[in-house]
Amino acid sequence: MDSGSNKKTLETYTFFKSQATLITKFLKIAKKCYDWSNFSSAFSIYDGLQEVTVRNLRAWQQVPNKTFQILEKIATVKVIIHRSRIFKNFLKHFNSF
Repeated sequence: MDSGSNKKTLETYTFFKSQATLITKFLKIAKKCYDWSNFSSAFSIYDGLQEVTVRNLRAWQQVPNKTFQILEKIATVKVIIHRSRIFKNFLKHFNSF
C-alpha cells in the first residue's frame, strides 16, 4: 500500500468513528429523556435513528454494544406503550356498544 491509500483508510475510519460518536450521543440523550419519563422525545430520537439513511450507516458497527442496548430498550418500551394504547382504544370502542 502506498501512503495515499493509508491516508484515505485513516480518513474513512475517522469519518465512521465520528458518525458512531454522534449516534452514541443521540442514544445517550434518548436515554436521559427516557429516564426523565419524556417518552415522546425518546421515541422521536429513536425514530430518527431508524430512518433508512441513518440505519444503513456502517458507523453502527462502531457503536458500543452497551450503548446499542439503549436503542433496544427504547424500542421495547415503544412497542409496549403502542400496544397498550391500541388495547385502550379497543376497550373504549367496545364499551360504547
